[in-house]
Amino acid sequence: MPSPNFPNDGFPSLKGQPFFGLPFLSNPGFRGHRRLGGLTFGNIFFVSSTHPNRANDPANGRSPDRPFSSMHYADTQCTASNGDVVFVMPGHVETVASAAACDLNTAGVFWYGLGWGPSRPTVNFTTATTADLNLDGAGIVLYNFLFVGVVDALAAPIDVNAADCALLDCEYRDTSATQAVLVVLTDTACNRFYIDGWTHRGDSAAGSGASIAINGGDGIVIRNVDIVGDFSVGCIDIRTTATTNFRLESFNFHNLNASCIGLIDTITASSGFIQGPGNILIVTNGANITEAITGATFGYFGANATAGLMSSPSIGVCNLVNEGAIVLNKVGSTDA
Repeated sequence: MPSPNFPNDGFPSLKGQPFFGLPFLSNPGFRGHRRLGGLTFGNIFFVSSTHPNRANDPANGRSPDRPFSSMHYADTQCTASNGDVVFVMPGHVETVASAAACDLNTAGVFWYGLGWGPSRPTVNFTTATTADLNLDGAGIVLYNFLFVGVVDALAAPIDVNAADCALLDCEYRDTSATQAVLVVLTDTACNRFYIDGWTHRGDSAAGSGASIAINGGDGIVIRNVDIVGDFSVGCIDIRTTATTNFRLESFNFHNLNASCIGLIDTITASSGFIQGPGNILIVTNGANITEAITGATFGYFGANATAGLMSSPSIGVCNLVNEGAIVLNKVGSTDA
């Protein structure tokens, strides 16, 4: 079966080239590489809200010179579990003003954001506190998107409701005087949810509960995250239902709230790994270092201060600026 080619009226340097011949489409897997996973023989679509020839019409979408106008519409043109790829063009803005206003239902679609910094595709959450983007199909991947909270007290703007979804190299920002209550929310169906390269730039004022809230699920992995904000619960909140085989690795948490918590398991029955390298900056000198990560049923790697050694990779906690961090002081294992 032949691979689809770039259209001859498309990118000048790529005219007529087969998609599978391009490096970013031939990577053996996105885990650890944060690129499009493997070969694709599915449909290739383009989305841009700024192109003069844009239209949400079935006749559009196959060329960057005649793109769809919105991600929400592009999803309706995709085929489930077909290896479809949607390239979302630099400068695209998707406005989400109500609950499920951008509902991605089609399983197995890779949404590839093009651009860097401010030119990345942007999803703006506006108007209603319930405004959200839903990942409702299994195996949906969002790569290289910027999410922005424009309205205060967003309830959960990124709502993940299916297994095997991923957020790769994505960023969330509050705007001035707005704080999302939380940003990413999973439910119990989100087995093997994968976050790699998540950045959260929260407002410094109170109002947020958490950046990521995990509700159940098995095999969830969160790695390479950089989270800053005023979180009354914690940067990551495991809530309502215990999660199993969870893994957190390679993280920076800066919680500006007196809660002083990087991760909390409010269920106290979850299982998995908390693994360095990790850095946690909290704001209260009297805070208990041990409680910067609160989860009694996890295994900790890089967090043994009992032997007086900074292990490598370590998990360090600093509870006052201009002080050096100390290792998260969980009790060390003993050889029975």
